[in-house]
Amino acid sequence: MVALSIKSLQHPIIKELVEMRKLSSEHDHVLVMGKKIVLELAQTHPIQTLILQDHLDIAEFPEAEHTYQVSEAIIKKITGLPAPEGICAVIKKPKFVDLSQKTRILALDHVSDPGNLGNLLRTALALGYEGAYLIGGVNPFNDKALRAAKGATFYLPLQVGEPIDFLTFLEKSSITGITGSLRGAPLASFRATTPFAVILGNEGCGLTPEIANRCQGVTIPMSGQSESLNVAVAGGIILYALVQ
Repeated sequence: MVALSIKSLQHPIIKELVEMRKLSSEHDHVLVMGKKIVLELAQTHPIQTLILQDHLDIAEFPEAEHTYQVSEAIIKKITGLPAPEGICAVIKKPKFVDLSQKTRILALDHVSDPGNLGNLLRTALALGYEGAYLIGGVNPFNDKALRAAKGATFYLPLQVGEPIDFLTFLEKSSITGITGSLRGAPLASFRATTPFAVILGNEGCGLTPEIANRCQGVTIPMSGQSESLNVAVAGGIILYALVQ
């Protein structure tokens, strides 16, 4: 594998990679960062472009259509990170799919924090959920969401739509919506029947009212000193409990 050395921060390829990271929704490829994720994804996803910091041995890394070696300053500019691992790659985005035949899915209603979204996708994949329906909210290919998801974005099937689309999806697929609620059934004794969707809402506003009206509520017991949990934490607890 032959690598082209890029020395300038103003090189057109570097500018293109920075734009891809910042405007991920406008591209059909995405920038992923970190050695572990790049090596894992390379086993199942062709790498279009591989960017390595110049102290790394290119022989240790997978083949790519284009390989570039760059300085630490350039890799920092590409990734936007103060201490990057020294490797990133450009990979084609997975296509959105239809989840109507799945039996256990996650649904996120306008979740706005990329870390929360990424962590929830990662948790859902780890627990055997079959997909995630994203209703508005943060772009799953946002660089912070991708880092939090640790590769789950490429392996967990995703569907996207507006609230009205999701309501139609629930009705046509006969999927039961389940969400966290202060006045719901105790989570420990709740038994979900498939197909079902664990539906989690926006960090500040909760669920869209029309979607909330279609959900069964479950309650996570908490001590009197705490009234609520972060959506990624609460979601993880519910996702785990419903597959036991």
